[in-house]
Amino acid sequence: MSDRIHVLHLDDNEQFLDVVSTFLEEDNDDIDVTTETEASEALSVLQNGAGVDCVLSDYRMGPTDGVDFLREVRAVDERLPFILYTGKGSEAVASEAITQGVTDYLQKEHSADQYDLLANRIRNAVDRARAQESLEERESMLTALHDGMRSLMLAETREDIAGETVEIAVDVLELPWIAVYLLDESAGVLRPEAFISDLDDVTEEPPTFSGGESLAWDAFVDGETRHHEDVSEMEGHDAESVLTSELIVPLGDHGVLLAGTTGDDPLEAVTGEFVETLGANAEAALDRAEREAVLRERDRKLEEQNSQLKRLNRINTVIRNIDQALVQASTREEIEQEVCDRLVNVDLYEFAWIGGYNNINETISPRAKGGTEGNYLASIDLDSESNPIQDALHEGEVGIVQNIFEDESMGSWRKQALKSGFRSVATVPLTYEGAVYGLLQIYASQLDTFDGDTRSVLAELGETIGYAINAIDRKEALLTDSVVQVEFRIPNSEDFLYTLSKRTGSNVDLRTILPQSDGSYLIFFSITDAEVEDVLASAEESLSVSEAKLISERNDTALLECRTTDTNIATTVADHGGVPRSVSADPNGGRVVVDLPQTADVRSFAERLTGEYPSVEFVARRERTSDTGSRRSFRERLDDHLTDRQREVLEAAYFSGYFEWPREKNGEQIAEALGVAPPTFNQHLRAGERKLFETLFEPDSV
Repeated sequence: MSDRIHVLHLDDNEQFLDVVSTFLEEDNDDIDVTTETEASEALSVLQNGAGVDCVLSDYRMGPTDGVDFLREVRAVDERLPFILYTGKGSEAVASEAITQGVTDYLQKEHSADQYDLLANRIRNAVDRARAQESLEERESMLTALHDGMRSLMLAETREDIAGETVEIAVDVLELPWIAVYLLDESAGVLRPEAFISDLDDVTEEPPTFSGGESLAWDAFVDGETRHHEDVSEMEGHDAESVLTSELIVPLGDHGVLLAGTTGDDPLEAVTGEFVETLGANAEAALDRAEREAVLRERDRKLEEQNSQLKRLNRINTVIRNIDQALVQASTREEIEQEVCDRLVNVDLYEFAWIGGYNNINETISPRAKGGTEGNYLASIDLDSESNPIQDALHEGEVGIVQNIFEDESMGSWRKQALKSGFRSVATVPLTYEGAVYGLLQIYASQLDTFDGDTRSVLAELGETIGYAINAIDRKEALLTDSVVQVEFRIPNSEDFLYTLSKRTGSNVDLRTILPQSDGSYLIFFSITDAEVEDVLASAEESLSVSEAKLISERNDTALLECRTTDTNIATTVADHGGVPRSVSADPNGGRVVVDLPQTADVRSFAERLTGEYPSVEFVARRERTSDTGSRRSFRERLDDHLTDRQREVLEAAYFSGYFEWPREKNGEQIAEALGVAPPTFNQHLRAGERKLFETLFEPDSV
């Protein structure tokens, strides 16, 4: 709104019009006068939007009068200041004019102060009208802002708040350019998030603003509102923009609110106040949305963590129950069925099954299952080349499919899995010491059931089941009345005993191996027709041997002890479920005789052994009846009676010559070799001896 006053003067006396306009314009720099002698022409000036601020009219003007013209003006604009300026006035005329909404009434006089008085009357009338208009405009803006604040404060995202801010401004202001720019922290720029534009040079998205290149960025960094009345010559102004006046209101750390005008239109004070108030409210809304977003994200993470924790607690509870079942199980079938039955007790899991693995032809055959499958296993091709089982077995890791519908690794199984209501699946190899005993698959009816923590738990479960199956196989080989005995020839091996035999040119027989808590092995072996000093020197040359000692020497056969960190073929046999009956080495190689249970897959066992020792050759397979029932029964009772530590101490003492006379090693030496204190050794030795004789002489009490 301009400070100048545009007056429309209507009078049928042209000479008088000239006199009045001359005095008003020459003596008052802020007044411009347009004169008309016809009421119809004057009315046309108003209707054509000439920006008239005040109407000055005579009363008597031929066919019409000032009051009639006042009625016509009020039909166009009810609030436009109207001064009746006449020399023929009367109280009746004044009363009628007031009734029709006249602003002021002034009689013409012929005095020097007449035109100064008229100018003051015009100026006062216009100032009052402008003040009233400004007040009403401010009230209207505040009302619109109040109405829009509800939607602004309900907006949840930065983008929604930016859009609502622009909408509120558009509803109130008639400006060609309103925009909200938000900070893009990753790029370090202000990006236009919402805008309304009547500018010819802005047809799509406006440009971004960055440091040192724009007035908006400077205002954002300084955190101060900037009002530029003429931006065309300012450094940092977009040269292609047609804006002349610009108001930039920072929105805290979030961005800026921009309002601009073009041409000669100024940015009114009331408009500026509204934009600043709107900007302050937008900043408050952005602060609130940011806090709420942080809280929502925190709540989401907490909910996710709680859900994950509950899921893990349920799974861990099931795993503990499974571990207890594994300890109590006496057959592989019991192990596998217990695992499946207990897993489907987890709310998330619908179906679980275990398949046996034949590593010769790499095939899978179902052995146990639990839960609801809907004939799923019978409908899929277990021998197909592309399926999650093959991937997990080849990689040796737990395979996870979080979305069966989208994951390509499901291969030909996907369609049937979806028909059965399955949405995610975990495939767990059952392994122990590199040997694969089968696999476990768990199906869930929900997406994203198996997260990273669950994967780790299932991997440990797979190893536990593999260990349990291995232990069952070894137990069957030890206790069964009839075993399968297989013999292997070893033409070449890097094992310590075979290397020692080659170096010394003597025969070496393994007597026993005692695994130690630090991961090493205490090995007792005998060697014939060899110089003990040469044997000890050769043993100590091995990088894996930390110490070697002579235990006893009789009839050209020496019993020695050494500690090594390398695994050997005997431990490998045991890890794969066999019982090494004899392990011998000669300068040309050696042989290993292994007992397996009748139910064992000899071919798979041989394949696993040759996989780790490529030079091993299969020699023979034969059925063998184990020791007599009475002797086996004694061994069983003794095994049940002794603790692992007591058995270890007894074996170490026996092979160390502790029971020889004179003793070849005393208790302190054996305790040191076992890494225990002498009193502890004596305690376990006495307890073991007592249980041995108790089992021998008082079997009924054991």
